[in-house]
Amino acid sequence: MDSPLHKAIKRCRKMRVNRRKIRYSVYDCLLDYMKMRTERTYSTQILKKGGIMKSGKTGAGFTLIELLVVIAIIALLMSILVPALKKIKDAAAMKICGSNIRQITMACLAYAPDNNEEVPRSVTRYKSENTALVGQETLNSSWVCLPVRDSSRAPANVSDFISPNTATQDQRLAGIRHGTLFPYLENTEVYHCLKDDRMQKYGFGYRTYSLNHSVFSGIQDPGSLNAWGRIARRVSDIKAPGSRIAVVEQADPRGFNWDGMVFSSGGVNGWEEPLANWHQGGFMYSYFDGHVETYQIIEEVTQVYIEECRENPNVWLHYENSRAAVIKAGAANQDLYNLTRLLDVFGYTKKWSWNLGK
Repeated sequence: MDSPLHKAIKRCRKMRVNRRKIRYSVYDCLLDYMKMRTERTYSTQILKKGGIMKSGKTGAGFTLIELLVVIAIIALLMSILVPALKKIKDAAAMKICGSNIRQITMACLAYAPDNNEEVPRSVTRYKSENTALVGQETLNSSWVCLPVRDSSRAPANVSDFISPNTATQDQRLAGIRHGTLFPYLENTEVYHCLKDDRMQKYGFGYRTYSLNHSVFSGIQDPGSLNAWGRIARRVSDIKAPGSRIAVVEQADPRGFNWDGMVFSSGGVNGWEEPLANWHQGGFMYSYFDGHVETYQIIEEVTQVYIEECRENPNVWLHYENSRAAVIKAGAANQDLYNLTRLLDVFGYTKKWSWNLGK
């Protein structure tokens, strides 16, 4: 029995196809067949039901150089588009983060009229966990709680809470829901920034935002000066609301953003809680008048300190004990000066000896 190729050759002998005055010979038939086998060119169809058909010019496959040129063009386009798309994604995340921070700030201010004009407490405890330090009133006013052991019911005493290092996501969210601020902002997603990757990297740290502890701690009398700045228990006690931080992004590596944002309780070199740096090398924060800004970290050593803290989760690392302090002392760090000023409006900043620009 003749093969399809033999049949094609026999038909080519019986039939001549004139294409631009060139005879379609057996040689042409064989050549097209070989191209179909080796170059996988299908623009010419040799075999068809009922006869032989030659349509159009015989196609040619891509050469190696042509393929490389196409690949190079695609790679060039990707190198242009990917950074642009990343910038768009980062900008969108910053918009959402800014909205989250502003909502928390407005919730804190909305809380005051219903609570004797007092601001919520920045501590993250509850009930009688540490009454000797901050008093029962302060602990009952915690804006968020420690993770709750049984997320299905409200906590009643200290044993109902669990360590942030071993808590599940449901237990963390329950701690947010049982805080005093939650009735004014009933959405746990608002407490988390999309760029906060601690959950993915370390399995903890869902809540991104902290309150300014120098204002919200409620430990001492209004206007008194503690290690973190001037205290304000009521909204009316807040001085310069348009220039003092209310809510700030924080990247505490200890499994949880403990209490409020404590910049330093041990002097100018005692910075003890790292800030976030996931918004193009900076973080977002709000003022008490509600407007939101982004702080771009200036000093390279500040980034060194933040990254060292993130590399050592569950370690409470003071700036003076980090490798950043070997490079530049805290007194010479412009970021420490700027952020101390924003947190306490020169309440404590003025009392420290700074050595900036060196």
